[in-house]
Amino acid sequence: MKIKTLAVAVTLLTMSGFAHAQVERVTVTAEQKKAAENKLKATFSQIQVTGFEPSHVPGVFELSTGSNTYYYYPGKDGQDGVLIFGEMYDAQGNNLTQAAREKRLDKALAALPINTAITIGDVKSDIEFIEITDPECPFCYDYDNWLKGQPFADKVKRQVVFLMNSGHPGERREVEHIICSEDKKKALDEAFKNTPDNNVITEWKTCPEAEGIIAEHQKIVKGVGAQGTPAFIINGKMVTGFSEAQILAAIKSIMPQQ
Repeated sequence: MKIKTLAVAVTLLTMSGFAHAQVERVTVTAEQKKAAENKLKATFSQIQVTGFEPSHVPGVFELSTGSNTYYYYPGKDGQDGVLIFGEMYDAQGNNLTQAAREKRLDKALAALPINTAITIGDVKSDIEFIEITDPECPFCYDYDNWLKGQPFADKVKRQVVFLMNSGHPGERREVEHIICSEDKKKALDEAFKNTPDNNVITEWKTCPEAEGIIAEHQKIVKGVGAQGTPAFIINGKMVTGFSEAQILAAIKSIMPQQ
């Protein structure tokens, strides 16, 4: 079937059924759900669907593609289906779309090999979060430098996961160097600073387990839907990009109250 690109960008702020305190997802049969999903995939075949569920609005389905959430109305009586981009809120101002993202993220993390992440910082700290990074990413380097200047820099436990970028041919060797080094924080610093014109690393570390850990990290990256670096999972929420304000607010949300 010819691919259609019909889409409507709307924010679903007020819909029928949003007047109660708790908005439940609409109940549909397995057959109805399957028929709607099949129509979506046939009409918008370029979309890689990773999740498909009834939404909170009758006739509208919630779909996920990695870390993104959209909505789909399959239409009636032979009509074309419609993709809907936007956030869905209830009458109390709760962001139902964000809640769905967080629920999917929690479920994905529970099934992923997070124990293969590289721990940097205070291993006993309760202030713990996941960083998805790339030693050849300039924004990741900027974040790392920014974090060093924060008063809590030595009090956090950073669970570092590497996203392998095909456009960064030197990254593979740098990541293995970090994984195989005893002092991983120092090795990460070295990798960020190492360039063809500035050979900070003169003795490259290697080890047999590196290949397996790198493969596990790619499972994590794919499983949480990270599409670029840096990205962070802090308190069950994904923060994408180096936004000082967002990252600082997210980290402070998991710090013990003074």
